[in-house]
Formats: sequence, structure tokens, C-alpha cells
Amino acid sequence: MSAGEVSNLAEGLLSDLKIVELGSFISAAFCSKLMGDLGADVIKVEEPGVGDEARRHGPFYKDIPDPETSGLFLYLNTNKKSVTINVKGTTGKKVLLDLLEDADIFVENNPPAVMEELGLTYEVLSKINPRLIMTSITYFGQTGPYRDYKGSDLIAMSLGGVAYGTPITVEDPEANRPLRGGGHQAEFTAGAAAASTTMGAIFYRMFNDEGQHIDISVSDVIATLPRNAMATYLYGGPVPKRSPDSVLPLSTRIYKTKDGFAAIGAAADQHFANMVKAMGSPEWADNPMFATREGRAEFGDALGAMVQDWVSDYTTYDAYTLLQQFHVPSFPVNRIDDIVSSGHLNDRGVFVEVDHPKTGKVLYPGSAARYSEEVWSIRAPAPFLGQHNDEILCQRLGYSREQLVQMTQLGVI
Repeated sequence: MSAGEVSNLAEGLLSDLKIVELGSFISAAFCSKLMGDLGADVIKVEEPGVGDEARRHGPFYKDIPDPETSGLFLYLNTNKKSVTINVKGTTGKKVLLDLLEDADIFVENNPPAVMEELGLTYEVLSKINPRLIMTSITYFGQTGPYRDYKGSDLIAMSLGGVAYGTPITVEDPEANRPLRGGGHQAEFTAGAAAASTTMGAIFYRMFNDEGQHIDISVSDVIATLPRNAMATYLYGGPVPKRSPDSVLPLSTRIYKTKDGFAAIGAAADQHFANMVKAMGSPEWADNPMFATREGRAEFGDALGAMVQDWVSDYTTYDAYTLLQQFHVPSFPVNRIDDIVSSGHLNDRGVFVEVDHPKTGKVLYPGSAARYSEEVWSIRAPAPFLGQHNDEILCQRLGYSREQLVQMTQLGVI
């Protein structure tokens, strides 16, 4: 795509882009999924007979392990075409290079040493396709003393400092060890960062007609996430430590209701005043020690206990709706089933129904953005392993059917 070209929005915002993905599990797949759902033509390269690691991760449809029905894989690989290529062999590598010859973007998340051994570095590929944008996502980056270390989502969270602050409140900060956050937050966050950065490189290429190599370290992404602890330390403060729940200000509290939990954020003066009104203006609210935000933080234990006593008499629904009527930030602490059944989220189209040949119609998380034009869509479910070998290798690259059969027999595809 050049500066003077405009995509066909009916086919998606990025319908002029061709992406080749050589990755496994989450980060690379999520990066290319974000662009594929906006219309990009994504070709996913998988190992013959094995496929993406995500295919072996549940949950599986009807709890029956099947590489074609992994919920993780099905979500991460909508709008993609699967080809199987053994890139470790000479013939398979040539097929991959044929794919990359006219590709716009190459997304991969293999260890740097592996790509060097395969001869698939940016230095090599840029000579074949000078306009190629290569996005490499690894746990520690392409450079630095840790670049060849083994990593994982947990390791990235630990190096980046997030694990230390999880949970930020504990009964005993010295005795309770740090915990890993739920899900694969580091992997998904890095994938999103890689997608946005790649689009920046596409914009650069529109005006300079040059490709480039983007080096995304999952650990870097986590370490640079904006958070109070980092700002406190960088501005000359002490190393922030986890704290007992009792010393935290009102704004960070989650309270137990009759039937669940409610989050209440009343740190600002106006929000606190509104909360007091919702509570019926109890006498303790006139105490001077609660008159300022600083005072409410200092005496958070006593204040939190009184708010908890009040919340305990309400159901979650009654507590948060009452507080919202008084313009106090508050909401239930939702479980997954609450999220999926949320009238608000469903009204906004947060979940979309996708029909897959093996699972039938299943709800998937959709786009986090709402566009005034229809530029985002799920045009196709995740592919079967090697589903598009014929289409890509024969129809696009010009290999004959005889060559296709021969490469299959030799384990090339």
C-alpha cells in the first residue's frame, strides 16, 4: 500500500496487506489476528502434522482433545489461511521465501538463534523483499544478555515487575509470595503492542518505501507498562512494596456484599461526598479526619470498615445501582458468566458468533473498538491444519499438483 492508495473498506481496513505468520502459541498469532480481523490477508505457516502449539491447549469442544477444536486456537486464528511447511529443510525454506517475496509483513515469535540457524534473519529477507516489514516477538528481544534465555508469560511478568505487585494487597506482605496474574496477559499485551507498532511501520513505508525489522520483547512490553510503582521510583521515591489491605485508601477497595463483591471507587472528594449521601449521611462522615483525600487514605482502615458494614446489608446489584444513582464509581466484580451475559456488553457487540465446521456456532470475543464504518469482521473461522495448501502453493505460487503430491510425500508440507 502506498500513500496514494486507499483500501476497500467493504473488505476491511487492511485488505491490501499480505501477512505471513511463522509463529506458535499466542503473541504472534494475536498480532496477526488483530490485523487479519481488519481485512489483512494472513497466511499462517504451521509445521506439517504438528501445527501451532495452541492447537494442543484447551478448552476443547465438548472436552474432547482435538487440535481442530482448541478454543484458544480457534479464537486466535480467525480470518487466516493455514499452510503446512517444514521450513527446516531446503525445499520448505524455498517455499517460505516464495511466500515472503511479495509479502508486506512477516510476523514471527521464534528464538533469535533459531531464525539465524534457519537463515531467516531480516538481513537475509530484506535482500529478497526490501519493502518487507518483519515483526519479531520474543521473550527477551533480539539483543541483550538475556536474548537466548528461555521464557514464558510468567517469566515476562516476573522480569517486568508485575508479578511482584500481584496481588498488591495481602494479609502479610512478607509471608505471602507474589502471584502470577490470570490468563496469558503478557503474551496478549505483547501481541497487541506488536500489531500497533507494525501498523506504524506500514505508515512509514507508505512515505519512504522501505521495510524494517521490529524487535518486540515481551519482557520490555511488561516492564514499560505505565503504573504508579514505576512512576514513584523514577521520581526518586522508595521501592513500592505490597501492603496489607487495611492501609490502602478507599479508592482501591473491593467490598463483600450479601451475594458477591462490589468495587467502589470513592477517592475523589466529590465521589466521597456522593457516597456519604448514598449511605444516608452517617455521623462519622463529619469527622475531620475524613475531610481530605489524604486523611481518608491515612485512616483507610477505619473508613473501610464502616463502608464494609454498610455494604454488607445490600446485594451486589442494590449496592452498585444505588451508588451509581449518586454518581459514585461502582460495579459488581464480574465472573466470566456475568461478562458473557452482560446486557451492556452484548448491546455493544463485544461478543460475536462464529460458525466453525467442527464446533458449530460459538461466541468469541470480538473487537474492543467500535468503528463508524464497517472495517472489522470475522470473515472466516480458524482453519484446519494445512487447509489451504492447494490454494496457496498451487494457485498463488504456481507449484504444480505433482509437486504438491511429491512435497507431501517427502514431508515438506
